[in-house]
Amino acid sequence: IDSGRNSLHLAAFEGHASVAEFLLEKGINYTLQDKDDWSPLHLAVQEGHEKIVQLLLNQPKVNVNARAKNKRIPLHSSCYHGRAKIAQMLLDHGSDWTIKDEKGWTPLHLCSQEGHLEIVEKLILRGADANVQADNLRSPIHLACMKGQRHIVEYLLHHGAHIDMKD
Repeated sequence: IDSGRNSLHLAAFEGHASVAEFLLEKGINYTLQDKDDWSPLHLAVQEGHEKIVQLLLNQPKVNVNARAKNKRIPLHSSCYHGRAKIAQMLLDHGSDWTIKDEKGWTPLHLCSQEGHLEIVEKLILRGADANVQADNLRSPIHLACMKGQRHIVEYLLHHGAHIDMKD
């Protein structure tokens, strides 16, 4: 396997916090990105390993806005997978909720589509635009409607989403 991952990538993916902590103490490169440009932080976020996410966020040169090949940052992953606590941790460390992926989707698009209201609320309260459009002109409310996420639709409408917006 030639993934371009180091030992920390593997420990982060599998959730082995004590191993990750030991590797960090020994000076492993925690900013290294693999062949898909995924950092150990991307993998820990995707898999929901909160302790490892915190260990990585405590490192002085961690990049919370590191972009993978699909242009997603770790916040995109936490929003898609509904990891509200991790999303809050990333936001508290300066993660940029306005960054768009290769489709022009922001983190708000992803959590709206997947029905993760707690994260939608966090993003809107921080100033995320309820009417932000992706490359295909779809907004978070479009995606929520397509997936039947009524609770998200109601929340977005209450927070400024345009009911008649066209894609």
